[in-house]
Amino acid sequence: MKHSLVFVEAPVGLVEPQKWTGRWARPEWPTLLSSNLSVAEIVSLWWRADDPVWNKAVISAASFSDLVRYGPVIRNKVHSWMSSLIQVHSEAPDGNIESLPEGAGIRTDSAGVALAREKIIPSMRKWAHVDYERSSLQWKESVLASLVETVRAHGGEVVLYTMPVSTPSKSVIEKSQMLRAERDRLKDWAETRGIPFLNVDFPYSNEDFPDLAHLRSSEALAFSRRLAREYKTHVKRSSITRTVNHKTGGR
Repeated sequence: MKHSLVFVEAPVGLVEPQKWTGRWARPEWPTLLSSNLSVAEIVSLWWRADDPVWNKAVISAASFSDLVRYGPVIRNKVHSWMSSLIQVHSEAPDGNIESLPEGAGIRTDSAGVALAREKIIPSMRKWAHVDYERSSLQWKESVLASLVETVRAHGGEVVLYTMPVSTPSKSVIEKSQMLRAERDRLKDWAETRGIPFLNVDFPYSNEDFPDLAHLRSSEALAFSRRLAREYKTHVKRSSITRTVNHKTGGR
C-alpha cells in the first residue's frame, strides 16, 4: 500500500456518517457484506457492531459459506437459503426486500431504474435527517478517520473528492442548514488532518443520472480523468505552498 492513493467519494461534500459501533450492513441486504469479511472481522462484527443479532447470524453464516471452499452450486444454494430467511426476519425499512442483480451490483434494468427514481428522494431525506441527526458524529471517531489512519500507517494517502449528483438529490442537502454545517465540519476536520479534499469541476445534467443517484457509466472515464487532473493540480499547488513557506520561514 506504500505510495498508494485511496479515493473516497463525498457527494455534495459529505461522507457517510458511520462509526464502527454503528450498523455495518444494510438492514434489507445484510449478506452483501458477507463475502468481504475475514474471520477476525466477523468476530469484530459481533462485539462492535450495532446490527440486530439475527442479521449478525445471517452475515456470519453466509461469510463462512464463502470462506469454506464450497463449489459454486452449493454456495449459491446457501445464499439462496439465507435470502429466504432474511425476507422473514430482516428489519427492512419498508418491510419489502427488493431484488438485486447477480453480484449485488447497481440495477440497470428498466424496472430497477424506475424503482430507484421513485425511492431516491425519500432515501436521501432519511439519510439526511435520520443518519446525521441521530449520529451525533465526531469525525475523529468515524470509520473514515480509522481508514485514514490505517492507510497512512502503510505509507498511503486518502483523498476525499466530490461526486456529481442529480439536482433532486442535491436539493435535499442544500435545503438543510444542519447538513451544510456538517459539510463545513468535515472540511475543517480534513484540513486539520492534512487530508486532500478535491472539489471536482465536472459538467453534467440530470440526464446523466438514469436513476437520479448514479452517474451513467459512459461518463466514468471522463470524470476519472477530470479527477486525476484535479489531484495533480492539488499536488502542484501544495508543492508551491511548501516551497514558499520554507523560503519565508512559515511567515
